[in-house]
Parts: sequence; C-alpha cells; structure tokens
Amino acid sequence: LVRAGAAASLVLAALPFAGLRFVDTAQAAPGRVGDVETVSYAPARIDALRAEGRGVFIDFTAAWCVTCQVNKLTVLSREDVAAAFADNDVTLMVADWTRRDPVITEALAGFGANGVPLYVYYPPEGAPVVLPQPLTARAIVQTVQSSKRS
Repeated sequence: LVRAGAAASLVLAALPFAGLRFVDTAQAAPGRVGDVETVSYAPARIDALRAEGRGVFIDFTAAWCVTCQVNKLTVLSREDVAAAFADNDVTLMVADWTRRDPVITEALAGFGANGVPLYVYYPPEGAPVVLPQPLTARAIVQTVQSSKRS
C-alpha cells in the first residue's frame, strides 16, 4: 500500500510537467534586447551583413552567465546603445553558448576566450574589435561611432 501510494504521488507530481518541452536556446528564434531586435549567431551571416555595409555586434552569452544577464539588462538594453545601433546600421547578433555549441566555442577560441561574456564588434570594413570588460554603454557607442568615421 505504501509503495502504491508513493508511485501514485510521483505520477501526480509529474503531471504538470507532462506538456513541457525543452527548447534549444542556441537554435531559438531571434528576439529582442531592449528596443533592439536580435538575430541568432551565424558566421556566414556576419560576412553577408558586412558586405551590405552593416556593422555586426556579437553578444557571446549564456543563460547561466550572471554577468551576461546583468550586461543585457543594464548595458545592452539602454536607449543610447539602441540609438547607436540604429544610427550606424548595426545588427545585434546573439551567440548563445548555454549548451556549449561547438561553432560558438570555436568562435570564442578565435578571440582567445574560453568562456562568456565576450562582446565583439565587426565594423562594415576592417578588423573586429573586442570590447573591454566590464562592458559599458559608452564603450559600445564610441566603438560603433568611431568605426563609421573610419
């Protein structure tokens, strides 16, 4: 009787979770950070956007990275950052490393990083710029604006 009761309790406890499914955040649809629409990380897309004359700002992030989430809320979602992206035709690309995607791991290693957060700006022309930590809105705005003048 005790075993049957325990088994029934487990089944009842699991029922609310029966309809849930896991979402692979590395393959998730584009979203938003503040007022800025984002696109998912794709190396080929970086080249395509730059060929169109656009800059690409990459947010290498992960759901479990507290610093990444704080930067998203306090820096990347600011109005002045959104305005700098809009005024300078910059695409915000999110490289979600929550599940340690091997393509993103390779990209991080290419910049000498072994983890997140990492913020990289690809101007329309020229070499990519790794932004310093701690991330600031001022650093983003200056980097984006200075590459437009060059």
